[in-house]
Amino acid sequence: MERTYELTSLLSEEQSIDERCSLFDSYLTMCIQTNYGSMTEEDYQSVLKNENLFPSISDVFKIAVERSHVATATFLRMSMEPHFHSLTMKDGKSALHFLVKNSPCKYHRHQNELTTSLVRSLLTTAEENLFDAYGFTYFHGACLFGDVEIVQKFIGAGVDVNLDSYAYSPLHVAVEYRRVEVVRVLLEHGADPNKLDTEGESTALHVLAKRRVCDCLAYCTNDTDCEAIVDLLVSKGANIEAQASEQSPAPLDCAVSHLDLDLARSLLKRGARVNGDYTPRVNEVWNNIHFHLLAHEKLGFFAKQEALEYLHEARERMRPTVPETHKGPEFFEMISNNLEAELTIMKLIMLTEDISLYQLCRMSYMEGSSILTKIRNWPSTELNYMEVLRTMVKKHLANIFMRLQFELFAADLYMTDHCKLDLPYAVCRTVAKHTTDEELFRLCEQTYENDLCQQR
Repeated sequence: MERTYELTSLLSEEQSIDERCSLFDSYLTMCIQTNYGSMTEEDYQSVLKNENLFPSISDVFKIAVERSHVATATFLRMSMEPHFHSLTMKDGKSALHFLVKNSPCKYHRHQNELTTSLVRSLLTTAEENLFDAYGFTYFHGACLFGDVEIVQKFIGAGVDVNLDSYAYSPLHVAVEYRRVEVVRVLLEHGADPNKLDTEGESTALHVLAKRRVCDCLAYCTNDTDCEAIVDLLVSKGANIEAQASEQSPAPLDCAVSHLDLDLARSLLKRGARVNGDYTPRVNEVWNNIHFHLLAHEKLGFFAKQEALEYLHEARERMRPTVPETHKGPEFFEMISNNLEAELTIMKLIMLTEDISLYQLCRMSYMEGSSILTKIRNWPSTELNYMEVLRTMVKKHLANIFMRLQFELFAADLYMTDHCKLDLPYAVCRTVAKHTTDEELFRLCEQTYENDLCQQR
């Protein structure tokens, strides 16, 4: 008890779980690096088992992974073996399922060192093909992770390559994440390239279509893997025109609707027929343009002038391709009614005593940043009740949060010899707070890390 006092005295039930986890990790890291203190592994375990401080070990683990608390995550892995395999997150996912899906962009083939280490440890120490509440198995995890050696180990142990315990087969998972060598191994061992997912809608070629969700030049714009996977699937008999029913999309339809140019080109090169009806996708884009414009014009949502100009230009470009039913007064009345219904929800979400979510969305990023700094508990669940405005609201909030980060960067920059303002930090923060978005962005754009390093 005495040995744990110093650590427990730093922790308080009044702190958030994030703060407690951060303090625990900092203390553990210090002790590891400096050989400080006399606490044993059992002592640290007893602190983590204190339910008043840490109600759920799975929450501690999740925060450790998300915040890159290396010491805590590594300690949990080592001290909980073999129970680490049975750790279940609150949503029912296994630790492995959570880890392999825990990435900023799900199409990136890399994870950070902590995630990679934990995933590899789980996969290499598993004595059987474990599964969670979703039916996601360790074999699925190995295919998603892209480790050919571990995939072959499971196959050698007799795991069915066409396993259907999860919503998607191992081949679906490997194809979706574009693990070329894993796809090759699975097909060589009899994976069915025409197998449908459990909903009976998609083959492997269907799930190969992906949305362009980021600007990652190193991964998301590389079409080499797409070409290789299509070749592998087709060579093993994949039906390039596969449809679950007459109304279901073919792989080319999925590629087009997901704006996946690489896959569309690859399928057309191999003879895919252009026979799809892309009207629904056109209509979806048309609707979104008008939702954004009306949110600004009718509800007063903040929007930059260049964004409005882009939306107006896009609307005019699309007008000839849109059915007349989407241009008349009934269409605009439908959109207005949808906006009004969700507006009521936004007005009820109070961020502070005086400011609602609706009022925040009418503010510029500069105005909004001063409000968000006062919020401690963000009511994120209420956004789930909005279907039309949710994406717009999240984009606006993201821009405000980015504005805050730009301000902090600018304040730090003003303190360096790079700017030579020679002012106290509090004054630099005030200057950054009153700098326009355009000036902040220009400052970041014109500042090079090497220049700052040379001044140190």
